[in-house]
Amino acid sequence: MKTDSIFYRLFQIYPAALFELLGQPIENAQDYRFLAVEVKQLAFRLDGVFSSDLPINPIYFMEVQFQRDERFYARTFSEIFLYLGENGSEREWQFVILFAKRSIAPPLPAAYRLLLPNIKIIYLDELSGAKDQSLGIQIMSLVVCSSSEAKIKVPNLLSTARNLEEEALQNEMIDLIKKILIYKFDKLNREELEAMFGLSELKQTRFYLEALEEGKEDGIQLGKQVGVQEGIQLGKQVGVQEGIQLGKQVGESRLVLRLLTKKFGELGKIEQRIAFLSSEQLEALGDALLDFAKIDDLENWLKANK
Repeated sequence: MKTDSIFYRLFQIYPAALFELLGQPIENAQDYRFLAVEVKQLAFRLDGVFSSDLPINPIYFMEVQFQRDERFYARTFSEIFLYLGENGSEREWQFVILFAKRSIAPPLPAAYRLLLPNIKIIYLDELSGAKDQSLGIQIMSLVVCSSSEAKIKVPNLLSTARNLEEEALQNEMIDLIKKILIYKFDKLNREELEAMFGLSELKQTRFYLEALEEGKEDGIQLGKQVGVQEGIQLGKQVGVQEGIQLGKQVGESRLVLRLLTKKFGELGKIEQRIAFLSSEQLEALGDALLDFAKIDDLENWLKANK
């Protein structure tokens, strides 16, 4: 799941979620804007900064962590103090860290223990135990909860989102919930997701299209790393342009096979049939496989696209 983009979008459209986590009045969010900030000196990038034009308001630095990183504190504090140095800020500040679970949180090094009053650590998988969860916390819990828990949470979550006063915020929140479900239930096709959660047409949502584009971008990058290099070698034998084109096709084929294998397991002789598809057919298959529920759907697609 693309967790960075999900949390960035949540805090961008609903900054009150931060203050819900901190147990502060959500009205505090009215004075803040949430931005991803690049610290120019060493091209460091902070996950997010809540900043306010009111000098009395503290700055909140935000990091979301889903993998263990032993240098996490050294890296993030370097970014924070570079930011403070560049902006000449004399304000109070707090560092809010969202770890997916306790086991991936490294111990705080002795060099940074004096900063403990400025650090607030939250474990996302423990949020579900809280009573009277607010909308922002419910969405964050949905990202890390199990699929079985998600099936219970989603109806109530959608109901809460649909009862928001601002129509624009309603739509943004519902779209964000749909994006999380597309990633969490990646083995279900679109129709099954719509039926399971009573959702409207998923394929027309911006986040479905974004997920599709992310898949295409992965394919382009893989093609550059794998296919093009092979193409250059082949180019020495069959001509550079033909070799590069063939290399791109190899990359596309490998990406599609990787996605299909992840979804259905070993493909057997089907792999050979996919290897003979053209670039146009591979691109079409890459789009179509998002809706495949079983291996028969792939077989039928291949028969229809000989």
